[in-house]
Amino acid sequence: MYRQGESPYFGQTREHARQLHDRMGQSAFGQFQANMNANIAKAMETVPGDTKALYKKYLAEEFNAQDELHGDTAYKASWQEMPLFMFEKAENVSKNPNGWSTVMQQEAQRDALAKNLIKFQSRAIHGVKKAGVPGVTTALGINFYDLRPPVELLYPVNVPIRNSMARVSRVNDGWGVAAHWMATRVVGSAPIEAEEGKRVGYSLPDNNQYIASYKEIGVERAVSFTAQAAGEGFADNVADEHLRALHSLFLGEEGMDLLGNSGNGTGSNGYALGAAPIPTLTQQAGTTAFTTANTIYVYLVCVSPLGFPNNNWYGYLAAPTVATGLTPTFNRANADGSETALNGGTSQISGAPTGSGVGSVIISVNYNQVLAQAIPSGSTIAGVEGAAAYAWYVGTAAGQANAFLYAITTVPQVTITAAGAATAQPASAAGLQTDHSYQILDYDGLLAYSQNAGGYYVSQWGQGPSSSNSLTPLKMGGVTEIENALEYFWSTFQAVPSRIWCGFQARLTLDYAMKWGGTNGQVATIFLNPNTVGGLVGGFQFDSYLSKWGTPTGNGLQIPIQHHPMLPTGTIFFDMDTNPYPHSRIPYARAMLVQRDYYSIEWPITTREWTFGTYAHQVIQAHVPWITGQITNVGAFVGN
Repeated sequence: MYRQGESPYFGQTREHARQLHDRMGQSAFGQFQANMNANIAKAMETVPGDTKALYKKYLAEEFNAQDELHGDTAYKASWQEMPLFMFEKAENVSKNPNGWSTVMQQEAQRDALAKNLIKFQSRAIHGVKKAGVPGVTTALGINFYDLRPPVELLYPVNVPIRNSMARVSRVNDGWGVAAHWMATRVVGSAPIEAEEGKRVGYSLPDNNQYIASYKEIGVERAVSFTAQAAGEGFADNVADEHLRALHSLFLGEEGMDLLGNSGNGTGSNGYALGAAPIPTLTQQAGTTAFTTANTIYVYLVCVSPLGFPNNNWYGYLAAPTVATGLTPTFNRANADGSETALNGGTSQISGAPTGSGVGSVIISVNYNQVLAQAIPSGSTIAGVEGAAAYAWYVGTAAGQANAFLYAITTVPQVTITAAGAATAQPASAAGLQTDHSYQILDYDGLLAYSQNAGGYYVSQWGQGPSSSNSLTPLKMGGVTEIENALEYFWSTFQAVPSRIWCGFQARLTLDYAMKWGGTNGQVATIFLNPNTVGGLVGGFQFDSYLSKWGTPTGNGLQIPIQHHPMLPTGTIFFDMDTNPYPHSRIPYARAMLVQRDYYSIEWPITTREWTFGTYAHQVIQAHVPWITGQITNVGAFVGN
């Protein structure tokens, strides 16, 4: 029964306190109150062992869990202000004549205390735990693993050349080891004037025979039995690996479709870089450590496009660096335990310097630097056809053993400010004395076909405005170098290429040159509608070039312009992917002749894994590679 004036909710909490008071006794409970005001941990020490459970159950466990007791001054004050006699038994209250009056006067204090105790008691009952007490959390790891299928294939399969070529199987009873075809390129001409009663003279056509040897390409993969079983329910690892293998083959095939080079032997339609030209050296004022006591010796190695790929999706090896040096040849370990010797795409190193700026130069003024250029014999323009990079070996003493790899550039020029570090690859390294620029196991790509057939070739090095390497704007949307090439094709063959492919830098420079208007303003006019919000797009580009020649009607031909990520950065390639002569009997300008199309073999089991290879036997047939060509060494845009 509650005393007069007490709040109903206070009874239970007060009963808990009373039980604690009764077990501890009047004196001990008084000491407990005093300690509560100073230090709650110390107050707990004064509670008898058999009483601590009661206290913890209702108060201490929750208070300690929240770390609020040590700073809860309101709570401490409520204990300090609580009169001891409120815990006395009912029959003893009458002994204190002021007891009932005092209790009534402190009703508000008791209510506040009860509310405070009930609040924390409720929090303890509803699961708030003491800090540091272990419990099941997400850190324990008993969580659902939300793995979302399928396995994502986040790599490019950008193969426009491969996708644009028809795949043609046999047209005869078999294939043999090579494809052969014949063509007439000169119809035969003679004066056609006829005298009465007489016949005119004979005119004879020519006959050209072509051959392209089939080559084999492939990739190998393996999946362990354990990986196959472990993937069930999420991914079919065997099927996925077959698919990834095919994609890998497509990417390597694209690189070979464009840049493959089997050399110029029988059955091949490629080229050999041979020996690199001896560098041409000139001095410039500089701030080097060179003095008049120094003679600078420079050797050069040219590197083919597949020997210096733009990315890791194709090529013989990753592009070489000064740190790694060139790799003229290497042995590939095959899946069957055998090895295959492969070339790294390097030319033969340049010949011995002869002095006077040909391979070597004596520093004439202290601190001068040296400008080295790769100028082929018989030319005055730097740039080697078929080269995508140039490796420069520099020393201050005669002999290849004293010259070390100084730089590898994608342009046919380098500025030399020091000798190559002695820790770098020397010019006398094994393999550099031999031409390894082609790979006999390649089939020939479109650029190799073009070079082999005498296609159009121009190096833009130093030929642009202000002796730059830029293309030259005509300031009306046209570009001088493109116009010159198209005029050559039309005047020589009465045909123009059907597509223009560009490397990274070449694409930018061509677009800027087409937009350039010089002092006449831009060639494109933009009309704005004041009533329209938005609609303007930055970074617009020209996506085709209008040839003034190319159709019998003379109306011109619109030639698409596209970027190809595998082309050397400063290269423009004029491609022919349509039949230029309707009467020619050729079903296509170029195609992939297939001896055996893509097939996969799962090899006999010799270990606890599935091993399989994906292969194809094929070769490109290009009917008119001479109506293709290149502009190389295109540099950053310079206006005029």
